[in-house]
Amino acid sequence: MPATTIRKDIYEVIVSSICEFKLKEKVMNVSIDDSDGFYTADMKRFKREVKPMFNGVFFHTKCACHMLNSMVKSILDYVAPVVTKFEKLCAYAFYYHAKEFRKFLRGKGAKFSSHIGLHIEQDWNTTYDMLGRMVKQKPLLVEFYATCGDNESDSDNDSGIDIDDNDWENIESLLGILKVFRSSTIRLSNAYYPTTPLVLEEILLLTHMFKEYKQKPFWEPGILGMQSKLLQYYETMPEVFTCAAALNPKIGLNGVENILEDIEGYLGLDTSNDYAKASMRKCYDALHEMFDYYEKMCRGRGGERDMIMESGSRNIIMESVSRKDSRSVVISNELELYKKTDFLNVMRCDEYEDFDILEWWRSKGRYQYPILAEMARDLLSVQASTLALEFAFGLNGRVLDEPTTYKMSLLSSPKWYEVRVFLKEHFDASDQGKEKVKLVEDGEESEDLDWFSDSSDEEMS
Repeated sequence: MPATTIRKDIYEVIVSSICEFKLKEKVMNVSIDDSDGFYTADMKRFKREVKPMFNGVFFHTKCACHMLNSMVKSILDYVAPVVTKFEKLCAYAFYYHAKEFRKFLRGKGAKFSSHIGLHIEQDWNTTYDMLGRMVKQKPLLVEFYATCGDNESDSDNDSGIDIDDNDWENIESLLGILKVFRSSTIRLSNAYYPTTPLVLEEILLLTHMFKEYKQKPFWEPGILGMQSKLLQYYETMPEVFTCAAALNPKIGLNGVENILEDIEGYLGLDTSNDYAKASMRKCYDALHEMFDYYEKMCRGRGGERDMIMESGSRNIIMESVSRKDSRSVVISNELELYKKTDFLNVMRCDEYEDFDILEWWRSKGRYQYPILAEMARDLLSVQASTLALEFAFGLNGRVLDEPTTYKMSLLSSPKWYEVRVFLKEHFDASDQGKEKVKLVEDGEESEDLDWFSDSSDEEMS
């Protein structure tokens, strides 16, 4: 299906669903994977038709993990010649000459592992795992190839394996780069805690890593390529990320401003552009607009006053914070109070390390900042990545096509896809009202499982 048709179909489904459930003028956030150009082509028309809250400033238009993957692909393309050498060395030792390598390791008192993995182009985590395991076995691999490789000069299996100390050093550096990306991907793709407040933190860690590796001549061109991709994302970053980070008491509005300034410094941007200040102005404006809306909404609901701190108690805190503020700014509402409160001064070290933003807003924040607590409830529900949804509803990696079967046969036990085939046969038979294959209850035996159990027993033995 052409990309334009896909984009049109996605657009029609989203708009029709919003209209069907009468959600016009009630939608605050829409998370969209912008890989097919939906944002640039249809977002203005989408806003006109749906009329989202706050004019759509909280729309999340790009998956953060897809941005990370595009940067990883960039650096892997840059270092591909080196990675190819190690892929050939891996295949040489663990597949083409597995018996000889197993015997060699036995003589060294080391254990042979057939699950070293191969570099799969579509999955950079396999590259990270493969290289990490090879670096751990560097002395053994170097000695084995030096012993056996010279004896097979006429073989095609060891052609192009000319690895020197610089290559090993570059691979170790690559692992350091990929480790940062893997950590960021895991944190931002998790579906069990708010991830939107984490985006600024992860960008800060990435840019800090960029600054470190740009000082190395070999890595400078590759890092600049990744940096250009990050800048494209960073400069169009929606306010939902800065506002969500600001509603994290560990960071706050002052912390968001500091992070933005540090990111600009690590990227080496021209400070005269004042991007950090412009981003903070947008963040302030969005928070104020959102706060005014939620304040009116809370005033119209008298039934929730039990959640709200008494006005006398709030005024005491506001007066105290205003008195200690060097600029003597008058604090007129809880948003201003939140801005001026330094939560880090009252947090213990263990509380800071184990900080749970949802628990804080549930147990503390909603009493002292009831309006902000409702804002946090809605903003923190936005996820930074669509990977969790794609995994839940997608079929990638679950279809037994030729590439998948090849990958499983190399990287995992054949038992995995035998189980899949067995279960599919069972459910297909159930759908057709037949009993070709039965699932066995505990303690029961069935001849239908003999073909499966025998083969798996042989493999396990």
